Amino acid sequence: FFFFNDTATTEIYTEQIVGSVRCVQETVVGLGPVFLISNQGSSIIKDIKYAHIADVLDKLHLHGLLRPRGEYNPLLGLACLKKYRVFVLTILKLVCGEATGKYWDYNILPIVCSHEPGGSSVKNVMHWMQNYQKEGFYYFDYGTEAVNLKHYNQTTPPSYPTSNLKQWTTPTLFISGKQDYLATQEDLKAFLDLLPEEQEKYIETKLIDDYSHIDLVWAQNAAEWVFKDVVEFLEKH
Repeated sequence: FFFFNDTATTEIYTEQIVGSVRCVQETVVGLGPVFLISNQGSSIIKDIKYAHIADVLDKLHLHGLLRPRGEYNPLLGLACLKKYRVFVLTILKLVCGEATGKYWDYNILPIVCSHEPGGSSVKNVMHWMQNYQKEGFYYFDYGTEAVNLKHYNQTTPPSYPTSNLKQWTTPTLFISGKQDYLATQEDLKAFLDLLPEEQEKYIETKLIDDYSHIDLVWAQNAAEWVFKDVVEFLEKH
């Protein structure tokens, strides 16, 4: 089976879209699935969008951002100091959702911040920001007509052929939080509309009212509210 969280949604479904790898998983489980982000609610992400911060990082020739290996995560350093933990939690709430931490033991913040954010390439961040600005799902825009023409045989990046997702027939469970800023219910609905019309045959969803994005992994009651359903789903399929 394939078990993913967050933007890993794009990995398995993009493979299906472009046909580079056929989906052979017997089951798929997704926590806080992020595929479309037109309606994301994080003020910090909105600021990154309008300030073109990803483009600035690229101009500075920085290729990695908060990668978990070999680079220091500044949030981890602050979270290790008890007097800054409220500040760190506030940052997480601004990015992930106001409900973040409602069911946490705050002593785990240093552990959370050693994994969150998980890190990325700058190009990947730029790609997400491009699709956020365009409110769609497009190939990477290289910034000039000449370079786009070299890669795509056209001057603008094409959209991904999401019609291929209509062929999706793998049993799938999506669990999301109602207070999630990054994987909003509006964007999840738009994504589900891309999948087969008989969704009820292949796809199950669960919505947890008091969860934001990373509560699905870190909440103290996640074993009961999340992973119990995951185990039952895997046993069923």
